Amino acid sequence: MGPAMTTKTDDSTLRAVTQRVVDNFTAQGALFTALDVSNAVKTTLPDVRHRQISPVVRDLFERHAMGDYQHSLIDVLADAKTPTQAYLYHLPEHSPALYDDTMRNQLAIPPVSTSTSKNDDASISSHSVEAPVNVGRDGRARVARQLLMNAGIVGDAVYAYVDTEHGKVVLAEATDDGDEDALANTIEYEHPSLLHVPRALIASAFSQGDKLVARVFSGRVEIVRH
Repeated sequence: MGPAMTTKTDDSTLRAVTQRVVDNFTAQGALFTALDVSNAVKTTLPDVRHRQISPVVRDLFERHAMGDYQHSLIDVLADAKTPTQAYLYHLPEHSPALYDDTMRNQLAIPPVSTSTSKNDDASISSHSVEAPVNVGRDGRARVARQLLMNAGIVGDAVYAYVDTEHGKVVLAEATDDGDEDALANTIEYEHPSLLHVPRALIASAFSQGDKLVARVFSGRVEIVRH
């Protein structure tokens, strides 16, 4: 884990830390506000302010970096005393009414890395050819960027599709040839070291609770049942 920074935080570091915090929350299927994200980010970057973090959270939502998450306006107390409204981020199947003090207490996470590019999983190296795939409660699969690089997929976007005949999800280099199907199934990185594979793709290839593994081939990574 990266140490807390005492100097002025640059935008790339702030975004990387915020991306990791949001990934933690969405992997838990948690209900959270931008203030919840801010509180978690500040455990790593105590020098930053909520007004710096809030726009990053909003941008991540608008870029669909939270997957299938929706947002709903709820009543909150600013500074624990002033009534106002804030967006609550939640999965479609979760009612905003579930967000209470008990839920807030579940949102505490330890400090995260401040690296803008570091591989978060120390067990995966430049020689790895296989690794377990974590599927969060949000239904998205998380694949280490290092594995994709090991397959020769080095761009900032990845083409993903379901091979229904063989029951697997295939990740390959995104192309820029204007093909509408390829564009519709192109995933951009929204985390310093993980690719989020959408819930719809995972659900169409696997059953809930399946243990998954990512395997490296030349030019592609395949997500299959373990």
